[in-house]
Amino acid sequence: MDTHLTELVGFFEKNREKPLKYADFSYKMLESYKTEIVGFRMKVSKIEAAFKLSQGLNEQDMSAIIENLKKCPMHDDLVETRSKPVPPKPSTPHK
Repeated sequence: MDTHLTELVGFFEKNREKPLKYADFSYKMLESYKTEIVGFRMKVSKIEAAFKLSQGLNEQDMSAIIENLKKCPMHDDLVETRSKPVPPKPSTPHK
């Protein structure tokens, strides 16, 4: 599992200003976190995608997400798509 976690941390941290490294985490912390991690393998037989324009976030949250995505070149296409304001969902009355 350490090999996979090392690769995952490296992949997701590589474009940050101060990337974390798996090897820098304390043994005690890693051992306590590993009890919460489940690893599995599966064969993908079909992929379906959906593009969601909003997760019900307010404008301030969306702006913060976009600003953080701008810091990572891996997400340039997402930033371009999401930089335009998304209209709010119409509210539905509760019954």
